[in-house]
Amino acid sequence: MAREDTFYVDKIARLKEEQRTREQLAKKANVIDEQQQKIDRMRRLDHETKAQAKELERMRHEDFEGRQWRMMDMQQRQQRTQNEYRNRKAMEAAEKESRAHWELWRQQEERLQQEVLKQQRIEARLKRKQQEREQRAREQLANSPWLECVDGNGDTYFYNQATGSSQWEHPFL
Repeated sequence: MAREDTFYVDKIARLKEEQRTREQLAKKANVIDEQQQKIDRMRRLDHETKAQAKELERMRHEDFEGRQWRMMDMQQRQQRTQNEYRNRKAMEAAEKESRAHWELWRQQEERLQQEVLKQQRIEARLKRKQQEREQRAREQLANSPWLECVDGNGDTYFYNQATGSSQWEHPFL
């Protein structure tokens, strides 16, 4: 073989070798790319898993906070209901006490009015009796020797014409 042929054979061999090397490099590059893609996918999956875990934790936390808020809201509503119940009971008790006081006052007022009426009747009866006594005394005085007189000061005294005696008190009362 001639030198030129060897040159071309060597060149072809080198080209084939370079071609194989390129193919191997391309395969390695493909393998590396595939591995890089796998790594990227794994990183994405890891990132997504972490994000999902964070989201799940956030949701759990929100759910826990939501339950806490709902529980607090329920407790506040229950407390308001209890306060309203206590206030209503206190108002009912105050109203009952007020009614009892009103009833006592009304009863006392009735008793007082009855006593006033009774006192007025007694006073009227006493006045009638006094008037009757005075009427009888005037009648007796008219049929007796006693005279009703008034002194210089305007005071009344009684004078007995038969005996000539006088006195300040009515002789027949």
